[in-house]
Amino acid sequence: MMLRHVYLFLKTTVVITLIFMGVVYAMSAFYLLKDGEFKGPATYSEFIVCLEMALWYAVVFACAEAFFNWV
Repeated sequence: MMLRHVYLFLKTTVVITLIFMGVVYAMSAFYLLKDGEFKGPATYSEFIVCLEMALWYAVVFACAEAFFNWV
């Protein structure tokens, strides 16, 4: 049961972090639409890394969710 609590804590922490990063990248996307260049608090390469990280987190958490539903 303790493992499930650790999992939920990590999942919540990662989701909050991804929401924060999404807000930062949304601000950069606004600058992209406004000025025609990707600037602001984030760079384009950081944006790609964030998307890749979010994809891997989604895969890991989907597997963990399936495991805890199975157990």
